[in-house]
Amino acid sequence: MPHLNIYLTTKVMKKLFALIFTMIVPLLIVSCDTSPIDTENGIICKAVFKNDISLPDSLFFDESHLISYDTTSHEIKIKKMPGLDEFRRFSHFVFYLGNDSLFSAETVFDYMSSTRSNLVLRYSAGKIYLESSYPPQLNDSLSIANEQKRAAAMKIFVERLKKTGKLAQ
Repeated sequence: MPHLNIYLTTKVMKKLFALIFTMIVPLLIVSCDTSPIDTENGIICKAVFKNDISLPDSLFFDESHLISYDTTSHEIKIKKMPGLDEFRRFSHFVFYLGNDSLFSAETVFDYMSSTRSNLVLRYSAGKIYLESSYPPQLNDSLSIANEQKRAAAMKIFVERLKKTGKLAQ
């Protein structure tokens, strides 16, 4: 008889597991963010890790996670803002419109001296800013040339955000 109890207990446990599995898995699937990423036209920002070139680029944010970009303050707001330690892990960021690369931006922080040759993604007091140089008030010939070189790509970026209602002015 002891084998019968084990058999019944095992059979009941299997049914209980199947019942729980069929109830929980659909809930998990429904609760996941399954909104499609517009890979044809959407803005995508990938982060490149600083210390480990063997790691693949990481999706920093896509258009569905982008709240807004302010053309005056240059602040980018995303749904899940990284902490300072997380942001320090990245050397630079590459922005795409679908599969087309728009531009890249170096990682900078307020304690850095200056960057003129590339766009910058600056982390300051828990906010992120996309600027043409660092510090942003630089107005020398290198900063101006850098801004002009990337003007066409920035125009495409801004137009896409305007089209999707994510442009703050």
